[in-house]
Amino acid sequence: DMEFYNKLDEPVDEENDMLDLAFGLTET
Repeated sequence: DMEFYNKLDEPVDEENDMLDLAFGLTET
């Protein structure tokens, strides 16, 4: 749902670090 997605804040470094460690991460 793009309306909800656009309300989200930019990811913080801590979130990006967790994503970096995620297995099989794909760009959405």
